[in-house]
Amino acid sequence: RIIFLGYSTLNHTESENALNAGVVMDCFKQLSWGKGLWQLWHIFLNNNNPLMQAIIFNVPVASVFGLNEISIRLNAVIGGFFSLLFAYLLIKRHADASTALFTLALLAFNPFLIAFNRFGHTDSLQAAVLLAGLLSIDKFVFNSKPKYGFLILSSFLFSIAFLLKYNAAVM
Repeated sequence: RIIFLGYSTLNHTESENALNAGVVMDCFKQLSWGKGLWQLWHIFLNNNNPLMQAIIFNVPVASVFGLNEISIRLNAVIGGFFSLLFAYLLIKRHADASTALFTLALLAFNPFLIAFNRFGHTDSLQAAVLLAGLLSIDKFVFNSKPKYGFLILSSFLFSIAFLLKYNAAVM
């Protein structure tokens, strides 16, 4: 999933995410923390939330690796890895290990999912967070003695997954 990640040029949305990450990085270099947050809150003309634009993921990665194709697409690769991990753990809870490994192999070598996890959007992260929420609610429901921490965690994860979608505007 990570081989030749920077091979192709960025598409429109990926370059928009890179521009937003660059603006955030410049803003915090020139202003104090409080003034920088105030400027960032008012700088984007569209009212999209910062999670949707992957700012919270792209800025730290771009600070370490530089602002390039790989750093913008790395969040999708990380989301794809955790999607595979959470899908494996979820299937393993309800089936045997060989079925979970077979599912993992099918998902890991699916050409659509490989391409999906190399595209610099937050959809791959959203899938990982949704699967983590499903795993958490599964641990709550199928536990002999329900632990309400799993219910609270799943609520939090589903909320984050909703905010990662492009049309979930924070008002």
